[in-house]
Amino acid sequence: LVLGGNCNTAVGGVSGIGGARLGVIWFDAHGEFCTPETTESGFLDGMGLAMMVGRCWRHVLSTVPGYAPIPEAATALIGARDLDPWETDDLANSAITNLRVEDIRTKGVGGAIGPFLEKLAREVDHVYLHIDVDVHDPGEAPANYYNAPGGLRADEVREAIAFIGQHIHVAGGGLGSYDPSSDPDGKTAEIAVGVLESLIAASQEGR
Repeated sequence: LVLGGNCNTAVGGVSGIGGARLGVIWFDAHGEFCTPETTESGFLDGMGLAMMVGRCWRHVLSTVPGYAPIPEAATALIGARDLDPWETDDLANSAITNLRVEDIRTKGVGGAIGPFLEKLAREVDHVYLHIDVDVHDPGEAPANYYNAPGGLRADEVREAIAFIGQHIHVAGGGLGSYDPSSDPDGKTAEIAVGVLESLIAASQEGR
């Protein structure tokens, strides 16, 4: 279980687990799929998922013990709604499964995530779940300066984590990008604790 200041710490979490048959499910308001060639801001934290699948910083990442790119087909992005233009194009042309908030709302958690998990279970033995706190709607859980409206509800995030744990072994998970200054009432902190409880429960499912 990784508690990180930013999303790039997920690369360390996955590298620590290691193994060739590992998938990643990435909950985030943002794509984190920029590269140095496509970023409009130069913000390194906007490249976490791109690093995870080996699209950038390959030489530096090769020095991380246990690091190996996660196949794009074994990766899902859930809840993203604030994307750069080139990032949008790169995601559309990738093999990553991109599940939007409206997919969850229209099909339900099981209907939206189920088909990906059925395919994933044939290809990997374990999964790592990365949850950026800003995947939540800021009206319910203000997470950080980069909040984007129209996010998932806390119950939807927890239901998704539980559903994943029922279908594939959760080998690890991480929570990132929580800024207490954006949460003066402590609402997001309470929701984040619930996410951690769901992650722990999902990791123990079926054992």
